[in-house]
Amino acid sequence: MFLCKFKISNIVSNEPDLQGNRWTLLNTQSGKKSIEMQFISKAKQTLNLKIYNTSGIEFYSEKLNFEIGKNEFIKSFPNVPSGEYFVRLVGTNIDETKKIVFL
Repeated sequence: MFLCKFKISNIVSNEPDLQGNRWTLLNTQSGKKSIEMQFISKAKQTLNLKIYNTSGIEFYSEKLNFEIGKNEFIKSFPNVPSGEYFVRLVGTNIDETKKIVFL
């Protein structure tokens, strides 16, 4: 018996925003508290990167300038406690959040 019915395509996607941009948050390396982000941009744009703890407290924010095509961003957080965090990317046509775990 099913309690609800939905299409899996509504849940799984390649995560495009309205402009066709895609971003991927790569796994952190064990013991190295850092993030690596790849972003494929259809236009030159400035986006805000924000990182929150599980209590919703923002502990990091940075404006990132992306060029057309593939862009990469790497940032280390050596003093952040191990645990789950949320990485949010905000711009004119994008507002997405992804979870990351620092070991």
